[in-house]
Amino acid sequence: HGGMCGGRQDEINIKTAVSDWDQIDEAILNASEWTTKDNAMSADGLGLSNSAMVRLLLGMEEEQLEPDFLDLVGNNLEEAEAVADFMKVNASMTTLNLSVCNINELGAQALADALRVNTTLISLYLDENQITDVGAQAFADALRVNTTLELLNLKQNRITDVGAQALKAVCNRKQDFDLRL
Repeated sequence: HGGMCGGRQDEINIKTAVSDWDQIDEAILNASEWTTKDNAMSADGLGLSNSAMVRLLLGMEEEQLEPDFLDLVGNNLEEAEAVADFMKVNASMTTLNLSVCNINELGAQALADALRVNTTLISLYLDENQITDVGAQAFADALRVNTTLELLNLKQNRITDVGAQALKAVCNRKQDFDLRL
C-alpha cells in the first residue's frame, strides 16, 4: 500500500472542479465524476479551512460518494472532526492522506476515536502535523481495538520517546504493522 502516498496519475484532483469556493456546492454535485478513475479523490493543497472541509465531506456523504483513496494533503484541518466523522460512516475508504494538515491533539484524538469503529481503513498518513504524545497515546489505545489498519505514518510530528513507546508497544504485537515515526 505504500506506493499510494505520493499521489497517482489516475487520481482526479478537485482543483479542476472548484475555481471559486462559492461554487463548492456545485463541485460536490459534480463529484461523481471525480471517482470515475480508480475511485480516488484528491483535494491536495487546496488550503481548505475546516468549515470548507465540513461542507465538502457532508456533500460527499449526501451524494453517497465513497472513495477508496482520499487525499486531503495541505488543508488546514486542525481538529479534524469532519474527517473523523466521515471515517466513521464511510464503508469503502482504505487510504486516507492527511499529511501537512496542521492536525493538533484534538484532531488526533478525534481521528483515533474514529479508528475504533472504522473497519475499512488500511493506510493512514498523518506526517508533518502538530500531533503530540497525547495524540500518540490516543492512537495506541485505538490500535488495541482496530484490526484493519496496517500502516500509520506519524513522521515529523511533535511526538517524543514517550508517545513513540506507547505506539510501539501496541504495534509490535500486530503482525506486519507498518508504524512510521
